[in-house]
Amino acid sequence: MELHIETRTRENAHIIDIKGDVDLYSSPQMRKCIFKTIKQHHPANLIVELSRVTYMDSSGIATLVEGLQLSDEYHTRLKLVGPSQAVLEVFQLSRLEGAFTMYTTEDDAFRDT
Repeated sequence: MELHIETRTRENAHIIDIKGDVDLYSSPQMRKCIFKTIKQHHPANLIVELSRVTYMDSSGIATLVEGLQLSDEYHTRLKLVGPSQAVLEVFQLSRLEGAFTMYTTEDDAFRDT
């Protein structure tokens, strides 16, 4: 499935909505969007909405790790929302689920600001 990315703002956060497959070929598109949002807007919170991601491989996880590192440099809180069980399993296999702050819903992520 092709990757679709949209950005929006809500209160004190920028939100990146991701839909489709995040793999070796599409993860650079996600990386570009995450990096651009952090570098141009310096948001207090960056939410990456993953509930419509149907597949993610290790390159997608690596991209999110890069985003997490950049967010630390810019003092932005990177929050992941709604990863499916399949996506969570990739995080668990990489032993990186503890490195990220994850929420079930976008509203949950906003309650923790």
